[in-house]
Amino acid sequence: MSVSSTSSNSLAMSGISGYDFSGIVDKLVAVYKIPENQMVQQQTDLQTQKDAWRDIKSRLSALENTLTALRDTPTWTSTKATSSNTDLLSVTTGLNATQGTYSVTINNIAKAQTVVSKIISVNDTSTAVDASVNGLKVWSGEGSWDFSIQNPDTTKSPFSIHIKSSTSGAPSLSDIQNAINTARAGITASVVQVDSGKYQLSITSNQTGLTNRAKFVDTNGILGNLGITVDSSTGYVTNTYNQANASTSGGVSIAAEDADFAVNGLSVKSSTNAVTTAIPGVTLNLNNEDSSKTVTVSVTADYSAAQKAVQAFVDQYNSVQEFLATKTSYDKDTKKTGDLFGDSTVQSIQARLRGMVSGFFDNPTNTFTSLSQIGISTSADNYGTDAKISFDTSKFTTAMGKDLQSVANLFGASYGGVNPVTTSTSTTKAQGLGNILEEYLHPMVMYEGSLDTMQNNLGKQIDDVKQSITDFEKRANAYQEQMKLKFAALETTLAGLSSQSTWLTGQINAMNGQSSSTK
Repeated sequence: MSVSSTSSNSLAMSGISGYDFSGIVDKLVAVYKIPENQMVQQQTDLQTQKDAWRDIKSRLSALENTLTALRDTPTWTSTKATSSNTDLLSVTTGLNATQGTYSVTINNIAKAQTVVSKIISVNDTSTAVDASVNGLKVWSGEGSWDFSIQNPDTTKSPFSIHIKSSTSGAPSLSDIQNAINTARAGITASVVQVDSGKYQLSITSNQTGLTNRAKFVDTNGILGNLGITVDSSTGYVTNTYNQANASTSGGVSIAAEDADFAVNGLSVKSSTNAVTTAIPGVTLNLNNEDSSKTVTVSVTADYSAAQKAVQAFVDQYNSVQEFLATKTSYDKDTKKTGDLFGDSTVQSIQARLRGMVSGFFDNPTNTFTSLSQIGISTSADNYGTDAKISFDTSKFTTAMGKDLQSVANLFGASYGGVNPVTTSTSTTKAQGLGNILEEYLHPMVMYEGSLDTMQNNLGKQIDDVKQSITDFEKRANAYQEQMKLKFAALETTLAGLSSQSTWLTGQINAMNGQSSSTK
């Protein structure tokens, strides 16, 4: 809020006396408003402090967020896997992957069953399948254009496929295709043009493996008339497609198969080519088969996730300390101070954070008990002002290789069955940097925590000062009007005295003139 200036024009004095009473009143009001100017500056200072604490909370919240990864076990148990032949086999790792080297031979990859109809001669896929041309006599009535596909869950009813013609006559191949796909029965139908005016219906299981091959119930002989023979007792298609007989018979063109491969000489079967059960925590993606080649899979520790988490913490920690240093700075040359110069709370946060990262920790696996042992070091320069830390990734990698569990526990993460204390009690203290820092930071940055309370208190002080300024402004306006009236009255009095003085001077001059004429 700015202090309004008093306009000399508002006094509207005649100035006959020759005195600048308007200027005098302006100066008097300006002096009167000195306390208000001080309050305005106080309001600005309080708002600056509130904004600074808001930014501090934001940075400390971001620092707290980096602790999540440090305390998370998967950060430290990450692994990576490589394949010696990605054309045959690609690999990925997940949680708790077992490290080691594995030899894999792929005899057969899993395949999805495809069943095709015999060749249907029609102008295009939208043309009705004419019984006189194709011998599909079952299209004689609307109610008989049905068959079903067995639900993979055999306790449930089969998926009913009702084929409805888009015209008044027999259905087209597109009608049959759409009826199958609309049912969402675990198979996908498509119509393939194999020659001019000749088409075949292809039905493919959506999943690979023997257990996922389609089972049909051909109640009305629809499939049979398409050249697909179904065993009424098993529901499986029994005839194998032969290109030489395509004009009269369809059948299985691609047989369903399970993947057949070996890991370290042990035979493994799988209905899918994405195998998650052979090696714990590792997904083997079978891409091609070649029993004459052996693929070597190596599963090793991956330190990149841990290094990334630590780097994120170091970067944010340094950002916090740099910001705090700026807010508490003092330039001896310019005499300029930071927004929170001399604030004991900020100084306490600076010192506490520095003390935590540079101190020793109660580590349940005590190979490492300080951050400096694993590559995170502080500087003794400008203590309390420049409190940044550095991260030696080479030293960190060496420490991880020496005792990964101890490094994880040092940051408060559970590893190898060892669980650091996460929360302090009356009898135990939190263990590991992540847990200790979490206990310190969270009460400050949480909703309605100590930093919110501090900002709210500053907000209330700002509101109080604003009200004081408003009240003072009213008094200043009243004082201005009072001075205006007083000096206006003085101007009137002086103007009257001036008039009397002029009259008296005139009288004296007149008398002197008469005296001179009589001589």
